[in-house]
Amino acid sequence: MKRLKMDREQLTTQQQQNPAEFTEEQYKSSVALLENIQRLEREKHELEFQASRLRGSVPRFPVATAPPQTAALLKFCLRIRTEQNQLKDIKFDFIPGKDSADALSNDLIAAGLLEMKNIVVGEL
Repeated sequence: MKRLKMDREQLTTQQQQNPAEFTEEQYKSSVALLENIQRLEREKHELEFQASRLRGSVPRFPVATAPPQTAALLKFCLRIRTEQNQLKDIKFDFIPGKDSADALSNDLIAAGLLEMKNIVVGEL
């Protein structure tokens, strides 16, 4: 690319200094050379544009990864009113990604803390 830039500068200098010395063939070859340079510059700009779009669309991940963080422990307190109109607190821990709502409800039923009539089935 540097060579083409030097050729372009030399042609421009020669044309300015000695315009009468250029034959028609030299003129055509210099025009073809300048058109070739312009085409290469357009291709270069297009490639740079495509590369910048690719850099923007590809997420960059750090080379050194941080140690995996443990999932946050959530502490819940479920309040249920008994048939004697008393409040009953059921406290339990929930780890997102490890525990699921179905497994948790099954554990509470198995422990006798909940009855099937207390469970609402459905999705939000």
